[in-house]
Amino acid sequence: MTYEKTKNCSICNSEFIAKNCQKEVCSHQCHLKRRVLWHRKNGDKVRAKSRSDYLSKRKPYYKIYEKTFKGFIMRKYRNMQSRILGIQKLKKHLYVGKSLLSREDFYRWAFQSETLKRLYSEWVKSGYSRKLTPSVDRIDPKIGYEISNMEWVTHSENSRRSSITRHQMKI
Repeated sequence: MTYEKTKNCSICNSEFIAKNCQKEVCSHQCHLKRRVLWHRKNGDKVRAKSRSDYLSKRKPYYKIYEKTFKGFIMRKYRNMQSRILGIQKLKKHLYVGKSLLSREDFYRWAFQSETLKRLYSEWVKSGYSRKLTPSVDRIDPKIGYEISNMEWVTHSENSRRSSITRHQMKI
């Protein structure tokens, strides 16, 4: 026995026949539009929850791995990549159109850096102090992540340089 009911689409308000289901939309396109609207409305909550899940004790192996030398470098590259690709939307305007070196080149550069090894060991000895976290500084902010434009500094030094650069731009 087929159960049919006439409904109005929740997106385009057109009438359609729903057969044996709880459909709220008339077509796949309306379904996709509904998902986009839902994510616009609830995206911040979803991102906040996934971040809190990530930082909570649910997945402690992430925290442990990212504090190893190899895991730390992997996370640095993924953060650089997300800035360039516009995934980190807050400061998207600062990175759009900038270049990003390949993962292999970044790993090779990082593993060969004596400065990074020194900064990393100081960071570990400090008990993972945020101020002493090794950070990639782009020497010229107008250029992207290229080996000739990058150097390792502490997080606090990178922040200080960034604020000086912003201050000079206002003058």
